[in-house]
Amino acid sequence: MEKLALLLLVLPVVFLSCVIMLAFCLYRFSKSEISTPVKTSILGLLYIIYIYVTLSFSYNLMGSYSYSFVLETVLSFYFFPQYGHLLYLATPILTICYYVLTGSYSGDMEFQFIFLGSCLFIFTSLLKALSKLDILYNVIVTFVFKYIVLVLFYLCFKDYLLTKLIDDTLVLFGSLTMTFILWQLYRLKLNDEAQIQQAIEQGQIDALTNTYNFHKLRNDLNEFQQNKQFYSLAMIDLDHFKKLNDTFGHTEGNEVLKDFARCLDDVFSQRFTRDRYRIYRFGGEEFCVLLLDFQKKAAFKELSFFKTAYVKRQRLLQKAYEVTFSVGIESNQVHQYDGMKTMHCADEALYDAKRSGRNQIKLYANKH
Repeated sequence: MEKLALLLLVLPVVFLSCVIMLAFCLYRFSKSEISTPVKTSILGLLYIIYIYVTLSFSYNLMGSYSYSFVLETVLSFYFFPQYGHLLYLATPILTICYYVLTGSYSGDMEFQFIFLGSCLFIFTSLLKALSKLDILYNVIVTFVFKYIVLVLFYLCFKDYLLTKLIDDTLVLFGSLTMTFILWQLYRLKLNDEAQIQQAIEQGQIDALTNTYNFHKLRNDLNEFQQNKQFYSLAMIDLDHFKKLNDTFGHTEGNEVLKDFARCLDDVFSQRFTRDRYRIYRFGGEEFCVLLLDFQKKAAFKELSFFKTAYVKRQRLLQKAYEVTFSVGIESNQVHQYDGMKTMHCADEALYDAKRSGRNQIKLYANKH
């Protein structure tokens, strides 16, 4: 009865506390701005301390290391999905070092640990590459696989006693208990991240038109400049919008802005995938469109197509007024991907279109 309580309750609680604490520290450190060498050293030291403490506690209490690879599985699937499974290879090395330092070296147990770690590393790598299951089920499958490997190992290399089978089964259920609790914590973590991301996105979305705002445009231009992302930028201004507002009211003006943005998105999304364009409300009645990997003439063709579609839309709506717009276009490649300079040139082309009578599209031409 005492062993049952230890394997199902005491050890899982102790290991779970250590796992949560270390996983939290590792995750926070990985997101910090500390230099990479210092960060790696701190994370490595924390992991070594975790291995030492948990092995010592388990050895003194049970005489064996029942819950090995629990943390590795959690980190591999929940916190560090790209490289966490490498810990399956690091843990046996640290465990052998622990055996040597504490004078409890035993060749059979070390071989078992290395064998189990290697099997889990290969299995988890394949699971990540091929499995389409939810993370929780992947973790459960991993623990079941560990259980099967242990049983087969003892059947092949040792006499497998009934008491050992019972102990391993209890360890499996203890691991699954920890998995369920960690899954709940992971869901809370994802929920927090989703709320943060939503808050960030809301700060980048124009409330009226549901397009991106100028803050997002500025960030994107800086990012694309660093990554040398090629694009053509179109500055769009609705013609005589102030007159429309004064005549029909600001409510109707807002409807025009929303309809214009919606039409832009509808037309472009039908012609190419959404990762090829971004729409921003620059301010007032002015919009900005980025067409990624589009040459200037190709961008001109797409805006001309949209212009034709928008005219047809206006006719179908049968409004008491006609909405036209002017466009200026420039590509960023000739400006060494400088986004602000590209936008300035597109703005010059836009004002050239307005000076030329509005309701037209102009490509930027350097007149100097």
